[in-house]
Amino acid sequence: RDYVLVLHADNGGSPCGSYCDSSNYPLRGMKFFDFEGGLKVPALVYSPSRLGAGRTYSGLFHHVDWTATFMALAGNSLEGCDDCDSVSHWQALVAGDVDGAKYDVREHVAFSTHATGSALRIRNYKYLKNRSNQTWYALGAELSDCMTASHDTFLFDLDADPYETTNLALDADYAAVVQSFDAEIQRIAADEYVARSL
Repeated sequence: RDYVLVLHADNGGSPCGSYCDSSNYPLRGMKFFDFEGGLKVPALVYSPSRLGAGRTYSGLFHHVDWTATFMALAGNSLEGCDDCDSVSHWQALVAGDVDGAKYDVREHVAFSTHATGSALRIRNYKYLKNRSNQTWYALGAELSDCMTASHDTFLFDLDADPYETTNLALDADYAAVVQSFDAEIQRIAADEYVARSL
């Protein structure tokens, strides 16, 4: 009876065709997109001996974190692995949601960073820049007018706005936050650059 069972989705559903019809409502987006409907997925962790019943955990968790979490369960760690982006959430899963501890384990997720576009999350903010097919529709817009609400840069406060209804990148009050994300993109790009010679 000493085991841990984990079930989780790898991405949001894709509401297309007749054989894979799905819905991520009330979240925006779907599989292959960086809105929450494509990224925020459910998971279930069960253990008859290691976890209390009925707990929830809403910390920022990236799928690569399962490696360190399972290693912690096995009594090992990834300590000293400079190239590892995995962190253990096991103790946080055992404790469950605790007020104010939502970002204690992980504060940052780089979903995608490359020369033409990026998708990053730092604590409550999510930033999308030049992501292909990231068309955003204003709520309540008429169908003929909905394309006027599309942009190439998005900033959302997911704690205050979990359904991504307000693009803060258009608000001058958040210019410093946008600049900090752009600087982080540059840092990641420099850190991951590999010089190649012919």
